[in-house]
Amino acid sequence: KALKPIPRVVLVGVLFGFLHLALPRLLPTSSIGIILGAAALASGSLIIPIIMHTLHNGLIMSVDVLGIPLTEETSPLVFVAMTVLCLSCLWAMTRISAVDEPGSSSPSPSS
Repeated sequence: KALKPIPRVVLVGVLFGFLHLALPRLLPTSSIGIILGAAALASGSLIIPIIMHTLHNGLIMSVDVLGIPLTEETSPLVFVAMTVLCLSCLWAMTRISAVDEPGSSSPSPSS
């Protein structure tokens, strides 16, 4: 029997964490996976979570390029920044999809 949407998102998020092959980072990676899964579920598309994942990886690369060491002190800060970034994208996506819904008060493009 198929899983309901919420357990499915959690399962896929945990699998996402395991597939990154870093057991010490399982919890934060799984959390990001759950957020990305929620974005896919909410949007009905993979575009938003792909953009979110790209931004996440860009932030990690920026931290590396800037020479900010990922220590026990800085890792939580970077994780919080990534989570805020991902949740902001999810919020923006819900706002955009609310405007695009039929019957919304947004002006339609003229031909």
